[in-house]
Amino acid sequence: MPKNKNKKNGGGRPVTTYLPNGKKDYSYRSTWKHKFSRARNKAQRGGLSKDQMMRQYGRFPKGKEWWGPERDFAEWKEKWIAENPPP
Repeated sequence: MPKNKNKKNGGGRPVTTYLPNGKKDYSYRSTWKHKFSRARNKAQRGGLSKDQMMRQYGRFPKGKEWWGPERDFAEWKEKWIAENPPP
C-alpha cells in the first residue's frame, strides 16, 4: 500500500473548519490565494467550464499542458497578478 506523502509534509486536503453554529466555514473562498487558484484552473482549461472542456477535449489537461490563449502559465500569471494585485 503506497504511503501518503502529502500528510507527512503537511500537504494534501486542508482540514474542514466549522462555525459555532455547526455549518461549514467557507470564508477561505474570498481569499486572494483561492481566487488565484480557481482562475489558474480555468485559464489552464482555455476558459472553459469542466462540462465544456469534457465535450471539446474529452479529458483534463495533463501536467503542465496549457490550453489557454496565453503561451504558458508564467505569462498568464504575470498578466493576472497585474489585473488582480494581492492584498
